[in-house]
Amino acid sequence: ISELLEKVREVARRFGQPLTITSGYRDPTYNANIGGARRSQHMLHNAVDIRGYNYTNEQRLELCAIASSVGITGIGVYNDKSMHFDIRTNGRSAWGSGFTYAGIPPYAKSTLDRHIAGGYLSA
Repeated sequence: ISELLEKVREVARRFGQPLTITSGYRDPTYNANIGGARRSQHMLHNAVDIRGYNYTNEQRLELCAIASSVGITGIGVYNDKSMHFDIRTNGRSAWGSGFTYAGIPPYAKSTLDRHIAGGYLSA
């Protein structure tokens, strides 16, 4: 099993509920066709998107904190309530809709700022 899936499984275990992955690996053509980021971690087998509309804002923030603590380095939280987790190797990053920091929903900003600063570490 890949490092990414091991981490996602650990997030689900700590969260206490299964997670629904809506996207994993994408080939470059498909990624471009759906409006994915130009250098998407999905094209490197390093990213998953998680369905989040079935969770409250508080639960989505808990998922982000858990993900950060188990070594997920890239976290996206989008206006449609979906989330992105990746294991990029060039440091921690977070963003919202439009793949920008400015696009982070207001409710998620402090949690993602703490993630970027390295504040959620493995227990």
